[in-house]
Amino acid sequence: MEKSIVTIEEKIVYSNEYVTVYDNDVLFPSGKKGTYYRSRWKASFGVAVVVVDNLGDLILIEKYKYSDLRYSIEIPQGFGLKDEDPSAAARRELKEELNVEGGNWELLFTLSADFPIYVFRTNLLENQIIDIEKNEFSEPICRIHKITLNNKLFETIEQLQLFDLLSIAAIQKVALENVFLVK
Repeated sequence: MEKSIVTIEEKIVYSNEYVTVYDNDVLFPSGKKGTYYRSRWKASFGVAVVVVDNLGDLILIEKYKYSDLRYSIEIPQGFGLKDEDPSAAARRELKEELNVEGGNWELLFTLSADFPIYVFRTNLLENQIIDIEKNEFSEPICRIHKITLNNKLFETIEQLQLFDLLSIAAIQKVALENVFLVK
């Protein structure tokens, strides 16, 4: 028996160049009618970058995340532009947010449903200095944080109050790979 929620009527309540927001009338599997909120990004895809410094620490940014009305500590991330390759988008986002270029780029994983997110890992090039004062004007980045991949990683994530699930997944992926490479 299939259990799904059926859309009775799709209602767009807001739309701009970045996102469309819906408040749909639906029919639940129980037969009861209700409403369901849904949003969809208009960009083709998203990108995120795990940045590793010369000591093997991960670089995170702290920025004001307007969608949550609070500060968030997370890996650099953003949207792909029309006709842009995911790798090029990741490189652009890193330049926009940290004003650096990475080296040894690697696709870590892709999360995909109706909006794919490509997560990359890169290393800071030797002698690169992160300069958040020169980042893109729309990026409200106020601080840089470093996370060391050690046995206190999860305590550090909790202490920093990371709530961005994509960042947590990417950090865990790199940490797990690091454990298996060391052994």
